[in-house]
Amino acid sequence: QFGCAEGVLRTRVGFTGGKKNSPNYYSLGDHTETVQIHFDPKKTNYQEMLKMFWENHNSTACHSRQYMSAIFYHSEDQERLARESKEEHQKKVSKPIQTKIAQAETFYDAEDYHQKYLLRQRANILDELKLSDNDIKNSHVCSRLNG
Repeated sequence: QFGCAEGVLRTRVGFTGGKKNSPNYYSLGDHTETVQIHFDPKKTNYQEMLKMFWENHNSTACHSRQYMSAIFYHSEDQERLARESKEEHQKKVSKPIQTKIAQAETFYDAEDYHQKYLLRQRANILDELKLSDNDIKNSHVCSRLNG
């Protein structure tokens, strides 16, 4: 859903939050699967991304580290906004929120076949676009179509 949000330029899936170098789907180490979102701050903001995050998944579910709910921040301001939004969201749900808030570490792209996964299920569309795997991963259009 992030890919079709106003102001989102690109989304990529990958791994972060751990110490293992060059993780992959079959060897994650202590990383978490995540989505990296690039947005135009003239068209949207971090608070809107947080709002979409809280509204579109179950933050009270407890998962393994690989699939845990997490917000990885890049600045003190993002950390503050993430923690404030978590406190506000807790008022709306009856169970304790399990979402972790942690500083962003190195982001490692997931394998190409994971990028724009939903779009890749529509081979006819991808065939028409005639894009390389790298183009698919970095394309604004593909992010929108996948969203």
